[in-house]
Amino acid sequence: MIIVLLVILWATFQYALFYKKEHLVCPKCGHKFKPLVLKMIVAPNYISGKYIECPSCHIKEYCDVHKD
Repeated sequence: MIIVLLVILWATFQYALFYKKEHLVCPKCGHKFKPLVLKMIVAPNYISGKYIECPSCHIKEYCDVHKD
């Protein structure tokens, strides 16, 4: 039980850091965005980004992470 709690706390900390310092950029339209936490959790991870739908062009694509 303690391990599960520690994993949840670590994940929460990582997402808080992302929303404070980083954003995603759509490779198709160039739109910069910060998706909802639930979408971030369920989107597949890649080395330096997420496979997620762009809120501007609505195309699901691999989006790179960039610093704010």
